[in-house]
Amino acid sequence: MRNKSNFLVIISVILMISLCFSSFFIFLLANHIYNDASMINGTGLIRGSIQRIVKLELSQSKENNIKSDQQIQSTDDLIKQLKASKWAKAGKYTISFDQLSNSWTEIKILIADHRQNPILSNKQAVMDKSEIIWRESNIMVDNAQFESEKKVSSFNSLLSLFLVNIFLIIVIIIFLRSYVQKNLEIAANHDPLTKIYNRAFLYGFLNKILKDMDRYPKDLSIITFDIDHFKKVNDTFGHGTGDLVLKELVKIISDSIRSSDVFARIGGEEFLIAASNTDLQGAMTLSENIRSRVDQNKFTEAGHITISLGVTIYKKGDTIDDLFKRSDVALYKAKSNGRNRTEFE
Repeated sequence: MRNKSNFLVIISVILMISLCFSSFFIFLLANHIYNDASMINGTGLIRGSIQRIVKLELSQSKENNIKSDQQIQSTDDLIKQLKASKWAKAGKYTISFDQLSNSWTEIKILIADHRQNPILSNKQAVMDKSEIIWRESNIMVDNAQFESEKKVSSFNSLLSLFLVNIFLIIVIIIFLRSYVQKNLEIAANHDPLTKIYNRAFLYGFLNKILKDMDRYPKDLSIITFDIDHFKKVNDTFGHGTGDLVLKELVKIISDSIRSSDVFARIGGEEFLIAASNTDLQGAMTLSENIRSRVDQNKFTEAGHITISLGVTIYKKGDTIDDLFKRSDVALYKAKSNGRNRTEFE
């Protein structure tokens, strides 16, 4: 039980570590994907803005020149903004962006030359540089999209791992909760030494049975027994041997009764069997069979051990105390009549 619990704890720790790492890398990838998207959008805006500027400049209109100046200022501001952004500082696309920024500086010089001297060669220079900027922008966007797609693929894989980890942790939590609850119930209802039911469980079981007796009448037999001269066993061989005797005795009894019978330890060496649907004859036969098997068994270290048994059956109106008192009287009678015997009260 302890090994199983330790194993679950180890698995939970591993899953939590994996969850933390996957969460960190998911956050990191999401940040990179966001930066790539910002770069793609920013580059697209610069590319479109430059194409509008070139179109306005080549129209050779004063009104369009004013509009072009406004667009140039907006593009300068956008480039400054993007230079200060996270993706630019990350350095992934710094070289490409610096090249695009330099090309922008160059085309502004060419535009200024064209305004002063709008000859065909200056016009062609502006157009040629515009095409270069378009290609440079496309290369940046294509590279960023390719990198972003790889990151999205990694993001999806990590997200799947993250969700699987969460699912497994939830499953383990549910299992641990059930496992702990089950073990708490076992601890509350079972004797720690012999692992059979304890007195508390027996009282609950009998209380439920007796409540149903008026509506669903049936036979119920109570067999109380203890080990003869058990104190002598402890004094002679020690309490360790006494515990072994109790465990061996429980094994013999458990092999002798039905699965429907409730077998409980109610005291130090005192036990009780509640046998439903068992009349007096059945209870006496069961008791004698148990007594005989114990009498014939050679217990480890302690050797020959005997038990005395007291039997009673349910009578209408009986309480738990009534059943216990009568079975105790029968047990006392077995002790008084020489031990290693069964008596009925």
